[in-house]
Amino acid sequence: MRVLFDGWLLSREPGNPAALFLLELLAGTPTSIQLYLALPEALPVESNRHNPVLERVEQVIEPVAATGKDRLIWEQAKINRIAQKVNADLVHLTTHTPALLGRTPVVISPANLPAGRTTGGFSERLRLALAAGGMAGIKGLFWPDVLPAPDIQAPVYRLPDLLSPDFNPVETPEDEDLAELDLPQEYLLYHGPQDRRSVERLLAIWSWAAGSIGELYPLVILGFEQVEARQFLQEQAQKHQLDPYLQILPSVPGGMIPAVYRGSSAVLHLGETPAWGGALRHALACRKPLVADATPRTEALVGPAGFLFSESDTRRMGAALLSVVVNEDVANNLQVAAGHQVTSWQTEKYQERLLQAYHSILGS
Repeated sequence: MRVLFDGWLLSREPGNPAALFLLELLAGTPTSIQLYLALPEALPVESNRHNPVLERVEQVIEPVAATGKDRLIWEQAKINRIAQKVNADLVHLTTHTPALLGRTPVVISPANLPAGRTTGGFSERLRLALAAGGMAGIKGLFWPDVLPAPDIQAPVYRLPDLLSPDFNPVETPEDEDLAELDLPQEYLLYHGPQDRRSVERLLAIWSWAAGSIGELYPLVILGFEQVEARQFLQEQAQKHQLDPYLQILPSVPGGMIPAVYRGSSAVLHLGETPAWGGALRHALACRKPLVADATPRTEALVGPAGFLFSESDTRRMGAALLSVVVNEDVANNLQVAAGHQVTSWQTEKYQERLLQAYHSILGS
């Protein structure tokens, strides 16, 4: 069986949660499957060095620029063309972006953040409209057992949760590479939505804690690789005089990101969690205290292993960040609860169930 994966985000935004989950998905696919990865440009050498799973994947490069119009062409035409070129049986996406008129059957494990980043121009609006139309034709939506059922017309295949073994609380040789990033000795971590409203909320929450702990525990921000999102964050941080208490990381190879989580003291997440992957899972796997928005998905995923608040509880979220840093007992209790959550996911059964789903979709 041949399966093609879309590597646009892995190439252009390696810190994006959907790109990070793609690496986990490639590693979690049975070895009997022949894997192909469609890329708009060659991956940097360091990406291959930090992501050994890419060694078993055949990378198919079709050069495409990084504009919104080119991404539209990539999703609606190029992926389908590459699928036919490699004679793929399935196209497996990690975003809700199937081609409207694709010929190869498409399945989706949605790992993109629900919040949008910009209002977008015509190309972006057209891209999203065509993708929405393409969703009507997908052959399967893969959904974690642990989350509430999705409201969608497509066939839904329930699977155990998937998590790369690289996300764990035990230090590895990769942790030594963090010196390249010049990280603080102690820090809090944000790796979540980048739309303007989320950025404004992030800084409002951090303003309640930064004055007390910001010098010793600055807020490290991961994944802001798009120029517009990064610039807006910098401008707002300066406006609110919070820039001395945060550090925006450059593009980080996916293989180094587990070490970034391990080095943190706690993780802050805003908005809904992606169906697959995402900061909440990675924080739990690394046994890190969590402060996040309460939604049906986050409550199901996190359980008692974090502090969950309604969206309006800005001050209490800031206070929770203070609590997990200064109260060792609180942090320890959350770490123990995180371990219980992760062991309940039954990740070890993922490969078998994924293969069953593939065969069911292909009728064999």
